[in-house]
Amino acid sequence: MTGTAATDLLRADHRAIEGHIDRLLELARNLRPAGVEALRALAASLAVLAALHFRREEGILYPWLRGGLPQLLGRMDEQHEYTREMEGHLSEALAGVNGAVDERQLANLRNFATELHDSIQHHIVEEEDDLFRLADERLSVSEQDGLAALMKEIGAN
Repeated sequence: MTGTAATDLLRADHRAIEGHIDRLLELARNLRPAGVEALRALAASLAVLAALHFRREEGILYPWLRGGLPQLLGRMDEQHEYTREMEGHLSEALAGVNGAVDERQLANLRNFATELHDSIQHHIVEEEDDLFRLADERLSVSEQDGLAALMKEIGAN
């Protein structure tokens, strides 16, 4: 390809997101009251990365492929929705922690952070193995380059 393929740009997003979710999981597994603020900051940073990535996929790549892959894109949409739901649960649980943290709150934070990690990791694997593979087969070099250019504009805003 002459430029950056759209799917390569999204794979790079995935690598950045995986770095965050790996740290999230490690923090969640050993979560203590002193680690709640670090979890809060990491969750906020992950939310920013995920929002940008979702805008690139849902606003650019998915519409381009939806007509030829409706069932697969439907599954990807469902996974995005579930990820947003888990992100929301973690955010709500973190918002509920003000001051002293009890063991129930820590358990909820651990559970939501672990489920968020697992849902994102599962989605990344499926998306790369299924959707991106098919996109790479179906999209021309100029289509990949054009979509990537649009995606980069989103990241610049």
